[in-house]
Amino acid sequence: MGDVVTKHALEWSIGDCKIVKAAQTVCRLMDDFEQERGHVVSAVELLMKYHGVSEQEAGEELQKGVIDAWKDHSEEFLRPTAIPMPILMRMLNFSWVMDVLYSDGDNYTHSGTKLKDYVTSVFVNPLQMRATPAFTPPMCDTYP
Repeated sequence: MGDVVTKHALEWSIGDCKIVKAAQTVCRLMDDFEQERGHVVSAVELLMKYHGVSEQEAGEELQKGVIDAWKDHSEEFLRPTAIPMPILMRMLNFSWVMDVLYSDGDNYTHSGTKLKDYVTSVFVNPLQMRATPAFTPPMCDTYP
């Protein structure tokens, strides 16, 4: 990323910044919806154990956390910041990847399912893009 990643940007990213925490939340919680691991305790299991809630209630609570994290992403893009947009976009893109991998089951572990179709559609059979003229709205002679 060349000149974009400065010492200031790096210090900012390890500080108390909302978009980094939002990306961490999305990445951690999206992965934890799948509980078929056995070797590591998931956030769902922790909520069930320490708060005495059902698996469904724990999942709903984690889903609220993911929704709030997406709201934090949006908020950070609406507020002007001294951090260059390419850095913010990297965090957003990372969260989007996690959403694709885990929003409908564990597509990372079971990559022969939807993930294979996604990769094929992006890299093997991409949509052909062609330049189109810029849209110019028609002029209106009357105003309300």
